[in-house]
Amino acid sequence: MILCLVAFISQEAQAQVWNDSLPRKFVIWPAPSIGYQPETRLSFGLALFSTIRTGETEESSRLSNLELDILYTLNKQFILDLDHHLYLFNKNLISSGSNSLYHFPELFHGLGAETQDSLAELYHTNRIELDNSFLYKVSPNLYLGAIHRFQQLRNLEYQEGSLMLRDQITGTEGGITNGLGIGMIFDNRSNQLNPVPGHSFLEISWTIFSPTLGSRYSFNRIEIDARHYIKANKQGVFAFQAYGLFNSGDPPFRLTGMLGGSKLMRGYYHDRFRDRQYLVLQSEYRTILYKRLGVVVFGGLGNVGYSMKKLFDTGPKYSFGTGLRFQIDKTNRGNIRLDFAWGRKSSGIYLSYGECF
Repeated sequence: MILCLVAFISQEAQAQVWNDSLPRKFVIWPAPSIGYQPETRLSFGLALFSTIRTGETEESSRLSNLELDILYTLNKQFILDLDHHLYLFNKNLISSGSNSLYHFPELFHGLGAETQDSLAELYHTNRIELDNSFLYKVSPNLYLGAIHRFQQLRNLEYQEGSLMLRDQITGTEGGITNGLGIGMIFDNRSNQLNPVPGHSFLEISWTIFSPTLGSRYSFNRIEIDARHYIKANKQGVFAFQAYGLFNSGDPPFRLTGMLGGSKLMRGYYHDRFRDRQYLVLQSEYRTILYKRLGVVVFGGLGNVGYSMKKLFDTGPKYSFGTGLRFQIDKTNRGNIRLDFAWGRKSSGIYLSYGECF
């Protein structure tokens, strides 16, 4: 979500004066928050964003960041969300995750790659989502460790004659989904908010969800997220991302691969298409127009399917668009991003903080 521009600018100078007097570079901005996404429409509330840098230069340190959002949307949705990516104990430990509380009416379009907009139905739920990893450095830029994923769905309400209930979609009963796993990260980026050319990121995780762990649903999940950044010209960067989510067993519908949203396949409603397997390839060209103002163009291909073979049985979904960037945090090169994106019979406008990937 976006942090209010006026509030950020007014507090940046104060933060830098405070920052210069500290041995650790620490910046914090409390601000009004406003954002827009197709699944929420306009959202507004309070945001708290913090960056922490322990070294004297970008290359000698790693940027940690933390964001807290308390939001209400015009779709009558309430969101409490805490995201963090922290380097601890002299960069020997990564603590990373997203922890959220939602009261979130949203649309369900069905499972599979060929669902129709006309069949979408609204359902309501209260849910808690905890997704955290704790990884220890085993060599320069390489981290290994444990991950934990938890989701609880309560007070599910469906439309009369709901297709979700009629088709006995896994997960309509609600309850707890709990999993433990192992993860690996290779990351030589010095700045996660706005990576520079020559840097790369690779994350691989394997999570087991089992009744032994108190989970109502039993399945396994593998996630792969690979990113690379190449210099295009003096002020331009090509960014590339490949993301895959692969399930075995019978995951609940809210933990299947979900195509669309503000980061993967912009231009589609979040989870417009969903199924057990999910694969996305996307790229972006970023360049500076004038001082703190930048522009991007981007595109992506992705699809969902019940099995790996089904991923390629239908033509991939496409996504493309353009956007503006304003560098609101000059020290850490943190950008506000405004993206205009289009997909197949779909479009979206996204207002947020930090680069998409």
